[in-house]
Amino acid sequence: MSESDGLRKRAGFGSGLIVAIAAVVIVGLLTSWAVASAVGPSIFRDHLAQSGESDPHVISHADMAFKTAGTLSVVIAGAAALAASIFVGVLISRRLSRSLGAASEVAQRVSAGDYEERMENPLMGREFTALSEAVNSMAGELASVEASRRSALGDLGHEMRTPIAAIRGYLEAVDDGVR
Repeated sequence: MSESDGLRKRAGFGSGLIVAIAAVVIVGLLTSWAVASAVGPSIFRDHLAQSGESDPHVISHADMAFKTAGTLSVVIAGAAALAASIFVGVLISRRLSRSLGAASEVAQRVSAGDYEERMENPLMGREFTALSEAVNSMAGELASVEASRRSALGDLGHEMRTPIAAIRGYLEAVDDGVR
């Protein structure tokens, strides 16, 4: 097993989900910043020129204020979006991990022979409903197969004892000299 495989196994689904959400937010922020940097200044300069302002010192100061305000806005919005996405990601990953953990526990118990174990519907959408129904159906089918197996073995044992008892009786009769 490579080091990256070991890290993936330790990190788990929830960590991967949070990293994926954070990556989407970061890409969104970088895109927003790039678009705002490319489009905003030229629009701002056009509006400033239309206002009739011609003092280079005022134009330079206004341009700097615009860039600072734009950068600060993107950073604050990005931090808020990142924090919110991580918070939501943690909530979602915990709920998903709990539901998948419950499914795993039920499947392990069923595989160990506890065919009466059932998984509760986690109420997380049709996919999880289908998963819980499939796990419960599997447990029910295995319980039915086990009951049939036990019944067949009991019947087989009974059917084998009848001829053996007859043979034993015949051998005892031969041994006693009756036959």
